[in-house]
Amino acid sequence: MTHRILIALIALVIAGPAFAQGPGSGSLPTLELENVTVIGKRNVVLPKARKGEVMDTAAYVLPAGDTLLFAQRLSNLGGSGGTLPGYAEFETPLKLDAEASIGSYTSPRAMLRAEYVRNTYDVGGIVDFRNTAGHTDGAGATSFLAEAHGSVAIGAEDTPFGHFRLSLAAEHESDDYRLYGEANPFDRTRAADRLTLGMQGDERAAVRYDLGLSLVNASVTDQQSAGSNDASALTPRFNLGLGTDFDSTIAAALRFDFSSTSLRYGTPTQTPSSISVLGEVTWHPSPMLTLAGGIIYASSQHSDSGSSSLLMPRVSAQYRLNETMMLFAWFRPELRTSSYDNRTMTAPYVGRDIALTPERVPVNLTAGARLFSDTSALMLEVRAFYQQSRNHPVVAAAAGPTLLVWAYTDANIAGASASARIALGDRLSVTADATVQSATTSGGEKLPMTPTADLRARADYVIDPAARSLNLFASIGFQTGLSASLSSAPNAVAAVDDRLTSRVLVGCGASYQVLRNLQAFAEITNLLNYRYNLWYNYSAPGFEVRGGIRIGL
Repeated sequence: MTHRILIALIALVIAGPAFAQGPGSGSLPTLELENVTVIGKRNVVLPKARKGEVMDTAAYVLPAGDTLLFAQRLSNLGGSGGTLPGYAEFETPLKLDAEASIGSYTSPRAMLRAEYVRNTYDVGGIVDFRNTAGHTDGAGATSFLAEAHGSVAIGAEDTPFGHFRLSLAAEHESDDYRLYGEANPFDRTRAADRLTLGMQGDERAAVRYDLGLSLVNASVTDQQSAGSNDASALTPRFNLGLGTDFDSTIAAALRFDFSSTSLRYGTPTQTPSSISVLGEVTWHPSPMLTLAGGIIYASSQHSDSGSSSLLMPRVSAQYRLNETMMLFAWFRPELRTSSYDNRTMTAPYVGRDIALTPERVPVNLTAGARLFSDTSALMLEVRAFYQQSRNHPVVAAAAGPTLLVWAYTDANIAGASASARIALGDRLSVTADATVQSATTSGGEKLPMTPTADLRARADYVIDPAARSLNLFASIGFQTGLSASLSSAPNAVAAVDDRLTSRVLVGCGASYQVLRNLQAFAEITNLLNYRYNLWYNYSAPGFEVRGGIRIGL
């Protein structure tokens, strides 16, 4: 039969996502580095930074009370994207990107993305298909993703309270693959369908609001010699955010979240629900200083038995030393709910009947600094973090029918990370990320699938900056300190696969602008043909070469 695997899984071995498991993320580290090229980019300009405004470490955060109407109306085709003001639009509203490629591992791959943006409405979507014959017997796979979204502004712009935006998004992802690491391999099919409705108020209104409702249905079916077995989960989610400004220096926000999951495992189980309420006040005592404080209450049930709750304060601070340097720190306790679609789609080889247990994080400390240049040629950020949590999710080796299980354990995670983005003239740009951490259980045992060190770098070089016709890139990634076992995991095994202890991947590639809207490219992943395991007992592909074309209109 045709075997399929989720796009995220195939991406691991075709230069896919690149970040290690952050504290409490529940996701597992992968080493492959992504090469994303979009030709015919739009230029999206963010408003100039104001002294004292809130800047998160990951993305621009719109200051409260700014006159941009819809803070998160982003283009998914414009490179890094940006905020679209309600009174403007792209000169060319229609945007198309397509890719077709073949390779020694992923072959074929076909992708089409489209977006149409106007002042009052926008629509867009993506269709992506990938296939692989596999790198070992029984490792063949295919995947399919389809997503569509749109939004429309309603009401007159000169009446902020009656001006709002409605949004709708639908997504389907499915895969079919083989658990080839098993002593008795069997076929698995996964699918996730998501429907999201949203309503966002005008940023200029006295009371700002953001309302969301989503429905997620996820399923896993295992086809074995004795027949098929399946598990599924239906999860509705609701969220409401409110915000207001008391004056030019003080703002308040309130957020409410609720979710409930109906599990169908074929055996009796609970229907866990979660609720969270967060209130926060932000104060700008000076143009250079921002302080925030609030309180969070959260409660969540476990799918097997029991529940967890959290009631704690939150504080954060940001100080801008000058126009190019900022200091930040925060204490943000939280209760991280677990969802079936996230657990199954993150870890492809675990058992289908997953216990959903929230992670309680009473200690979550971060402090750091950001350095950036006025010309955007340099961005450097360093941070230190410390976290204590209960029921931290990890994937561990087990002596069972799937060899891998989701397990939950008390965890202490401490470390430091750094990120750099540097443009060296018009030709060369370099990005680098590094994380060094100690991640152990409360008893001192190392957390599985959590690297002690994770280092990555990529350099892009433009041969002719004027024509930008030929571009080269090279990348390297390194992880060490990975383990596979956890003594407290269900059906735990003591064996640790040495091939998980370190990983080194080198990649390179080139693209050539054949015509204004046509680009040819070639990429090599795992240039050194380094052998390692993606998961316990699941080997990763070695050397891969891929080539194709990209079209942008």
